[in-house]
Amino acid sequence: MKKEKKDIIYKKRLELIKKQRGKLKPSYVIEDARDKYSPLHKVFQWDDSKAGHQYRLFHARQLIARMVSVVVVEGKPVVMKSFFNIQHDKNDEQVYITLKESVTNPNYKDQVLNQLIKELEYVTDLMKTFKKYNG
Repeated sequence: MKKEKKDIIYKKRLELIKKQRGKLKPSYVIEDARDKYSPLHKVFQWDDSKAGHQYRLFHARQLIARMVSVVVVEGKPVVMKSFFNIQHDKNDEQVYITLKESVTNPNYKDQVLNQLIKELEYVTDLMKTFKKYNG
């Protein structure tokens, strides 16, 4: 099944959990997913020995993602994320690099620029939606 179809199913299930419980919390999602017949069951690793390593990788990614640097741009300090996730090689190895490193390699530069464009488009759409709901 394609990722888009799976995501539609997952989203509907999350909406159902929210409707049934009155709010959506990660613990409710895991509780639902424990049921082998839940569409969310296969999203999670239930082998605890494997899940422990995945959990640590998840936390390592979160740690890397929340790091920020202060860079002076046009005389003003700007807070920005410190690391960008890129595809390092043809084997799809994902690594994190600094913005400064990205300009030294055309492939890295293109990847980071594409990420920044997507983030800008996302924030623009989010602001439009916010304005729509705000009146």
